Amino acid sequence: MTIARRAPLAAMALALTVATLTGFTPPPDRPDRSGSMEVCSPPHPGGRFLCDHGVLSAGAALALAVPLAPVSGAVTGGGLFSGTAPSADGASGGGSVMTRQAPILDAAYEITDLVQKYPDRGYNGLRISVETYGYTVRWKGKPPGNIARVIASHRRKGLDVTVAAARYSAVELKKRSHAIITSGVRVNGARIVSAGPGKDGNSLAVGIESPSANRPVTRKRKASGGIPSALTRGIPVTLRTESAASPLGDERTGFRGSMVFGGQGLRTADSAWCTIGFTGRAGSKDYVITAEHCATGTPGRFRTATGDSFGTLRSRDVVNDAAFIEMDPGRSNGSAVVGGDPVRSPGQPVHPVIATADVFEGQFVCLSGSLTGEVCSLPVTDGFRWVRTTDGKVRWSAAAGRWDYPVDHTAGPGDSGGPVYSYRPGGVVAHGLISSGTGVKPCPNPLTGRPRSDLCSKVTHFTSIERAMARYPGMSLTRR
Repeated sequence: MTIARRAPLAAMALALTVATLTGFTPPPDRPDRSGSMEVCSPPHPGGRFLCDHGVLSAGAALALAVPLAPVSGAVTGGGLFSGTAPSADGASGGGSVMTRQAPILDAAYEITDLVQKYPDRGYNGLRISVETYGYTVRWKGKPPGNIARVIASHRRKGLDVTVAAARYSAVELKKRSHAIITSGVRVNGARIVSAGPGKDGNSLAVGIESPSANRPVTRKRKASGGIPSALTRGIPVTLRTESAASPLGDERTGFRGSMVFGGQGLRTADSAWCTIGFTGRAGSKDYVITAEHCATGTPGRFRTATGDSFGTLRSRDVVNDAAFIEMDPGRSNGSAVVGGDPVRSPGQPVHPVIATADVFEGQFVCLSGSLTGEVCSLPVTDGFRWVRTTDGKVRWSAAAGRWDYPVDHTAGPGDSGGPVYSYRPGGVVAHGLISSGTGVKPCPNPLTGRPRSDLCSKVTHFTSIERAMARYPGMSLTRR
């Protein structure tokens, strides 16, 4: 299980700029590399700027890269000061739940910060609850004294804390679930598409593929289902039928915009379309981080939504579905994500990244894909587990969204690589990268109005940005 590593959640005022669209008259300062001007409205009290980058959307980038073709008609944006100022918590209606969960998350991070120092001392998992204003932490054996003291302090502060007994540690469950999903074993002829800790902490949850299933079946059976005992090592297994997650990302589109922020469109050397997740710095070099499956095609330069070449692929991480693109000198604007509506929408706000952290079950997050737009207040329904996508790759990912959730879909083709985050005063906390999704129905391409080439997803899988960043020791997403 991935353990959260929390950066200081201090508010950071950040002046961010984005390229103005044709028809705007920018102030005579700060020309960008292409010769156009960068403009922003004045900062709001929280230190964020409302920037108009016209068609650069916030949305979830699923494992679907998109070859690009021109879009007929001019792409235009609204006035420079159009759009609604974001609240202290966020832009898309997720503010109140983000505010309520913040102190619970801070308490949970205190637990997992200690666990990270001693990862094999019985920790099983943690689930937060906004409804009860507290959390449940599962432990194999008795929690050590330092954990017990932290829990006691949380209870004194009014949090509803439950300590639940577990028969296995997170380390044990992760090891066994990885052995199962990489074994090649089939259950009654069906391929295993996911494996991870069960929600009770005392079992393994194994998903078997149902080719015709667009949603998981409700019936589950607690049996090994033919999985050899050498793989389970005596741990009970719960089988569930589910459709395999699909990488999201192959649409032919095109729109304008030249700055490099999370949630914006990204074009690969072979004209596939994905979404930028975050930008980070390691040493003296700046990187764009997007989905690994967006960087498996023709080698070459990566471009912004406008076709402006900005960087070259340096490394890929299959397990964490992350690709690192080294940016040309002077191209970084500091790490930030764009929120708001999908492409062609004016006045989308830009939010600085102020910290990184992993997620907990029960937490609420936002996704921002370049074609779908920002979708907030999505519950994390599955903690990190092994997921086999339709391209055959096995990744360590969590899931957000529900089949009964009121939003039409959480992400779709072209959203792969996009940022997953939550709002805090002063900016956003980076959690992960959009990786794959479970399709439910076709959805329109917001640039062309035509149906996309694949299904959009009600449930989106995302990988851990902290685990991906470990490839570059010392990498930071926060502005220096």
